[in-house]
Amino acid sequence: MCGVPCLAVSSWYSATPPSTAPWTLAVCGIAHAYENDDGSASSRVLDTSVALLAETGSPFAPATAVSPPVLDVEELLDAGSARDSLAEPGANVLAIGYGRSEIKARKPREQVRFAPENADVLVGCLGGLDRSLMTWMFERGCRNFVFISRSGTRKAEAAGVVPRLKAEGVSVDVFCADASDKKALADVVAEVAATRPIRGVIHAAMMFQDGLFQEMTFD
Repeated sequence: MCGVPCLAVSSWYSATPPSTAPWTLAVCGIAHAYENDDGSASSRVLDTSVALLAETGSPFAPATAVSPPVLDVEELLDAGSARDSLAEPGANVLAIGYGRSEIKARKPREQVRFAPENADVLVGCLGGLDRSLMTWMFERGCRNFVFISRSGTRKAEAAGVVPRLKAEGVSVDVFCADASDKKALADVVAEVAATRPIRGVIHAAMMFQDGLFQEMTFD
């Protein structure tokens, strides 16, 4: 929830103006809820409303001299000005007209999937922190890991990665090469592409060389 004070009202009469219609009151950060509701936010609306009314005795502050502006729920999803008004201090009223208000539904995010017949090249990625990345890729279908590393499997951490992956039944190739060497990189790509298509590259290698910026060359 976004934490913006907001009073949501639902009209039982689609053609009745907000000033005369009976309302169902609900207090929530409604702007955020309608964009990201996973089902749990809506179920808490009534309980939150009852608790607020029991605590204050009124949905509006006693010092409020005039009724706050009424916004239709569909305005929140398109108009920046509606969002700005909800960010102002004090009570805000949101109208949900049954049969009238149109709410745009967001398409659920598609989970990343790796094609098991393709190869994914990882530059570096043989350290301890990279094991979580490999697990994430494996759980999403990656079955052909190609590593490019200057040190290869000489380091203890890297040497332990390959057996663990192979134990899961995946293909693992480790090329001891410098990714900044154009020819060496081209040779690796050609060798891998001869067996299966390369469909993904994750670059996680770096090399530090301290020095003054003014004295650095382009290379």
